[in-house]
Amino acid sequence: AILVALVGCATGNAPTTPVANGSSAVSLHAGGGGGRRSAKPRPENSKRASSNRGGNYSDGTSGSRHPAHSSTGRGGTTGTGTTAAPAYPAAGTYVYSQTGTEEFCAGGNCDSQRLPPTERQHSKISGQSGGYTTMVSEIHSADGRYVRTTIDYSDSVAAITEVYYSFSYDGFSFSDDYKPSPPVRSVLFPLSVGKSWSGSWDAKTSGTYAMKVASTEDMVIDGKSTRTFRLDTSEHFTGEYRGTAAITVWIDPATKAVVKTSGALRLSNSVGSYDTNFTTVLQQGPGYP
Repeated sequence: AILVALVGCATGNAPTTPVANGSSAVSLHAGGGGGRRSAKPRPENSKRASSNRGGNYSDGTSGSRHPAHSSTGRGGTTGTGTTAAPAYPAAGTYVYSQTGTEEFCAGGNCDSQRLPPTERQHSKISGQSGGYTTMVSEIHSADGRYVRTTIDYSDSVAAITEVYYSFSYDGFSFSDDYKPSPPVRSVLFPLSVGKSWSGSWDAKTSGTYAMKVASTEDMVIDGKSTRTFRLDTSEHFTGEYRGTAAITVWIDPATKAVVKTSGALRLSNSVGSYDTNFTTVLQQGPGYP
């Protein structure tokens, strides 16, 4: 659950890209992926921090993040009468099919299992200010895991500002909050083949990431053919958790929604290790009847 959250969306409605999902493996990718267990952190560090809505972005943009209304819209009509692409994904529930496996190892013992067949992500707008729209995406799993990812959208960037997670495991409950500084630039708009960017963030788990738009691909979603951009991403983690992720994300430029994620994540800490590979595909969601 956890880090994938920090993986960052490495894209999308979150994502999440992350990134990045069962409540997890790609919260940051916002699409799905990820499993039901994770290297077990210690409960004495449990806390829930307040949300941070300020800060400067790596692409030079900045501004307050207060949930006040502004003129930022979900699209609209241009002077030529054509419909503009939305600046952020539609609010609502996205349902993804999911395949893959996960393995958690600690104390010389390993627990392997298949990922849940379905992942549901609930997204809502929490505020609009200074040219940014803040969206919050939540993933609940049947095993008590919860991941909430906050992403600021503008016409030029989707930036992950906060990831909160909680879960119950082996007799205790744990929750924590990550605020990458600077925010993770999971997507730079507009997308075009060959475009690439990279960056780093500091937090209890710090890391680096690199993104590249590799190609366009046609996908069929709920019987409808959709032209998508394929983003190849890589992440490296240090600090509280150590490891790597290599995740491919497919984004529909017409809706800004993540329609598919596929990849692998490997993490470890002083307690154990977590290894997962996954593929998630959008089955239904706002704009996909």
